[in-house]
Parts: sequence; structure tokens; C-alpha cells
Amino acid sequence: MSAKKVKKAIRQQQRDRRRAEREQARQAKAAEQARRKAEQQAAQEAEAEKRKKAKAESVKAGAGKAAATPQAEKDQPEKTAKPGKKGAEKPDAGRPAGVQTQYGGAAASVPKKLADAEGAGSEKSAKAEKAAKPAEEKSSTGKTSAAKGSAEKKPRSSGSRPSAVRLSAVVVTAALVAVGAGSAITDFSGADRSPLSPVAGSGVPSPQTGQSYLCPPMPGQADSLTTDGILDYATRDDSASSVFQSLVLAEAGADLPEAQIAQLTSSSDLNHESISGGEGVIHHQEADQQQTPLLGVSAAQSGEPLTAAALFEYHADQGPVTGLSVGECGPAQQNHWFFGPETGPGATSLLTLSNPYDRASTVEISTYDADGERGAGGARSILVPPQTVRTVNMAALSGGSVNMGVEVSATGAPVGAQMQSSRAAGLTGTGAEFLPSAQSVEEEHHIPGVPMPDTSGAGAADDPTLMPAELWLHVPGEETTTVELQVFGEDGQVALENPAVFTVEGGQVDLLELLGPDAGVYDVVVRTDNPSAVAVASRGMGELAELGAEDEAAAEDAAQEEGEELDEGTLALDFSWGTGAEELTETSGAVLPEIGRTDEAETDLNLFAAQGGTVSYRLLDGEGEHSEPQEVELPAGQSVTVSADELSDVMDDAVAVVVDPPVGEGVYASLLTTDDQGRFSMSRVESLQDDEATVPVRLR
Repeated sequence: MSAKKVKKAIRQQQRDRRRAEREQARQAKAAEQARRKAEQQAAQEAEAEKRKKAKAESVKAGAGKAAATPQAEKDQPEKTAKPGKKGAEKPDAGRPAGVQTQYGGAAASVPKKLADAEGAGSEKSAKAEKAAKPAEEKSSTGKTSAAKGSAEKKPRSSGSRPSAVRLSAVVVTAALVAVGAGSAITDFSGADRSPLSPVAGSGVPSPQTGQSYLCPPMPGQADSLTTDGILDYATRDDSASSVFQSLVLAEAGADLPEAQIAQLTSSSDLNHESISGGEGVIHHQEADQQQTPLLGVSAAQSGEPLTAAALFEYHADQGPVTGLSVGECGPAQQNHWFFGPETGPGATSLLTLSNPYDRASTVEISTYDADGERGAGGARSILVPPQTVRTVNMAALSGGSVNMGVEVSATGAPVGAQMQSSRAAGLTGTGAEFLPSAQSVEEEHHIPGVPMPDTSGAGAADDPTLMPAELWLHVPGEETTTVELQVFGEDGQVALENPAVFTVEGGQVDLLELLGPDAGVYDVVVRTDNPSAVAVASRGMGELAELGAEDEAAAEDAAQEEGEELDEGTLALDFSWGTGAEELTETSGAVLPEIGRTDEAETDLNLFAAQGGTVSYRLLDGEGEHSEPQEVELPAGQSVTVSADELSDVMDDAVAVVVDPPVGEGVYASLLTTDDQGRFSMSRVESLQDDEATVPVRLR
């Protein structure tokens, strides 16, 4: 009985057990909530009865007081007024303007001399007022007209600032979120308002325009490719499969935007389909997409914050293009940079350029190697018409170069750029991947979750499953740059056989093998004194994941029941790439690969903080339900892995992970998806929002 079958059976048993435990926990939680609700309702009813009784007693006391009032009012004039006196006949005579009588109509008591003096003063004042009134009316006419005009202009003034109106929708939404978090924001004028403080919850964007998320096509080999970039793929193996996932989120209580999916081809976009979802979330999943998928999201009419993401994954265990590949979908950009497209015998590297706009794009492609820019022999210019894709075969630009970097620059419309790369030995595939794009250069790079093999054993140099991980660097310009390299594992920093500090020349593509670590998953930190592009290529850990003692015993029992011997399985060849991760913020997250939710593969969450810290995350399902926050402590300089089993324990059918504030500084994350035969793919956890429009949002 194969280890693959045994692992599937064991994993299914574990998931069934976890589902049963979660169901029991849900029932217990529901019972506890019902009990608390009943107690609260009983307390509210008791409080209402208490208030009702107090009100009845108050009404009774008030009725007794009201019965005594008429007699008191009747006795009062007899004591204070005498017949024939002017004050008794006219209680309000001589009273200054503005003085009111007491409740019940009785006049306030005023001394006679003071009343006479006030009366005399009142007569003089009345004459003065009468004389001054025409002048006041004349002078006040202009003031009244001006005030009236100002009042009439005020609404027009507020309506003549469309940018302020648009911003107010975002600010009001943020204020409501802050109130829900315990803060009160009442001034929306912007005059003397202090900056909004972060509030609890994930952050998502409030885009003012729609956005398209462009994905790679299904990997394959070229059957034909024209000079203007129109590609026809050869027939793919029957084992090859793909999944396209799209995710749209909105702030709790906000309306979801309009969203649709389509495919871009060499002639046009086609197969438009509107998608919808549950409360606050749209999750759409579609299998066996072969063209270039596209997720289009319209701007919310009210300007409410939202975010969207998409993912394309590929899996094949037979044929010339085998491997597990996870490709991130993103907006079109003016510039892209790729390391390491496979070239040479048995290799295929295809650059797909996608233009979702209604205007053409001219794309310049330049290549670099260990000697710098390769010039005209490694360059290509291609026109990408509106709403189409074009493809470039990198073999035509390699010129025999092995260590190659590719720069993509678009003028006119921005483009999506996706690099698929695979290699094979004859008709047997030995790995495939979507190479990640580095869209900017930095001086510090953190690449978490990189699998590395043990290269210390005899014969490791000749074993294709034990090829060391490689660090790739490119520094634009001509300056010599100093590089500092560190590698961290679960027990802290590990010693390398390579120098920790070295220099590279500007304009070149440099490669360094990472030798020394034991087999495991590591975090790589690179610092340069000039801005640089950095990536790490991995061939895996060089071994299959081992069964635990309990699972291994169960596997042996299962094999004996089948009358077979336990087969440990054969490690499949594959490769993947990691680029510098973004520092986690309250807006970070990722769509979880669908294959990692099956019996064939698992997805782990890798976390790292060089200085230590804390991070909290939540899982989301396709219906908009989310888990409770899961807090993880990160020791300084130590790798931390949240395993697929741990994620499944939190939520079994999660489709995304989002970071939950507060987030410590200097925390980085990535996903590592691995199948039962050792095929794997690294993918990023990054910001799910537009940097130009950030609004924190609280999950329900």
C-alpha cells in the first residue's frame, strides 16, 4: 500500500475527528449563548418590572401633590394682595421686559420702590427705543440681507467641492468603525481634526476607480508561436489541472461592489460572468481554466472601502510539465523584474503579457546575466493590443545564458506580466512554477518560508533532490554593493558555509548557493547598501514529510490490512521561488490555495520577526464567516510555522487568511503548499489593498 494512499486515509480520519470536535464545541457554545441570553432576558424583565413599580409610585405621589396645589394658590393672593392696590389689579404692570410670571400665573414678588423705579426707567427706555427703531431697521437691513445671502451660498459652497464630498464618505465610514471600537469621532469638517487613530480590525482599501487582477494562463508547452506573440499550446497531459480563485471583501455592513470574471486571449476578452457572494464577501472558484483569467472589480458607488485578490494554481504529476505552482494575480504595472527563467534542453519559459485596457501598450523586454545587460541580442519590443495577451518565448532571448534576469517595461497602457517556467528530462517533467515578479528595488529583503535540503552528506552534489537553495541578486547601476546575508531557522540563526558579508558589482545578475543548513524551512534576510532586487530559488527539502509515530503505526496497520507492504513513496522533483515579503500590516492577507484544502496537499503559514513580536490572524470562509483572532508569539530571530493541521483546527474550510491588528513591527509571512510527493510552491502574504486609499475595517 503506497504511502500516498495511507496519508490520504489518515488525513481524512484526522479531519473527520476535528470536524466532530468542532461540532461539539459549536453546540456547547450555542447552549452557553442560549443560557446567557435567557439570563439577560430575565434580568431585563426584572428591571422593567422594577421601573414600572417605581413609576406607579411616582405617579401616585404626584397626584397627591397636585391635589394640594389649588388650595395653596387660592391662599396666596389673600396674604399678598389688598383691594384697591394697582399691583393687585395688574400683577405684571411695571415689570421689565423679559421677566416671566411664575408657574400657575402668579407674579413674582418685587419690592414697591424697585418696581416704581423700574417702571419709570421702562417708560424712558420705551421712548428711546421708539426713536432709535427706524435707524436700527435701516442699518440692520444690510446686515440681514448679507446674512441671508451667506446662508443661501453656504449649501452651494459645500456642494462645489466634489473631492471633499468623496473623501467624506470614507471618513464617515472610518468614524463609524472607530465608534464601534470604542472611539468617538464627531467633527468631519477637517478644520481642527487630529489624524484618525488605527482601530481594531483588518484594513482594506477604498478605491475610487475599478481594478483588474490579471492571472497567468495554465502552464504548458508551445505548439506554435508567431512573431507578434500569438501562442497556441500543445496538448496538456490528462493529469494537469488548474483552479482560479477570486475573492472580494467589503467592510462589515457595506455593500459589495460589482465584480465579474473573464478571460483574455490573443484576440479579445471573452466569457464575461458576473459573480456574487454572501455577506461582505464574494468567493468564486473555477476549475480547469486554460486562458488568462481576469477578475474585474468596479468601484463602490458610495466610496465604501473594499479589497479584492485572485489566485491561479496548477498541479500535474505526469507529463512534460509536472509540478505544483501557485501564481498570484495582480493589477497591471509599468515595470516588472523576474529572476531565473529556465532555459536550455527540456526547459520552457514563457512570458505572458496581458493588457486589460482599451489602449495599446508597447513593451520593452531586456535581459541581464553575470556580465550585465545583454544588449540587442537579449532584447525584444512587442505591441500588446487593447484587451489581449501576447507571449514571448524566453529561449529566443537567452543566448545560452544560464543565470538570467528579465526586465519588463511598458509604455502606453500598463500590463500584467506572468512568467511560467518548467523543465523536463525527455517526456518526464521535473518541476514547474510561476516566477514571482519583483516590482521595486529595496535595501532590505526578508524572504520567509524557504525549504532547504541537507547538503552535507556524501554524494549530495550529484543528487538532484539535494540541490542547494540559491540566492539571486541584481543591483541596478554600476556601483559595487556590499551584501549582508543571514539565514534563520526554528532555533535561531544558522551558520552557513558561505561568507556572511560579500560584494557584488552593479548591473549584473549574481548567484550564491546557500550551503550548511540541515533539511528544513528557513527565513532569509538580505541587506544591501544600494537598492537591489533579490530572490531565492529552492529545489525543496530533499525529503518527503515524515509521518508521526502515531500516524506511522496507523499506516503500517492499514498496509497490513490490505496485505501490502508500506511504501515510503518517491520524492518528485520540483522547484519554486521566493522574493522579498512585505512587512505585515493590518491590511495584509492572502487567498489560500485550493489544493491545500484537499487530501492531496497541505498549506502552512510561515512567520518570522528578526526582533521578535506578536501577530494575530483570522481565517475566512467563502460565506463570509471568520474565525476568532489567533495570536502567535514570534521569538526574536526564530522561524515559526503554523501548520496546515493547526489552520484546519481553527477553520476547516477557510479560503483566506487576514492579519488582525495590532501588528508588531518587522513581522513577515509566506505560504508554503506541498503535495504528498514533495511538489511545492511558495506564495506571498502581502497587502490586500491599494496603498493610496487605506481604511481600517473591523470584521464582524
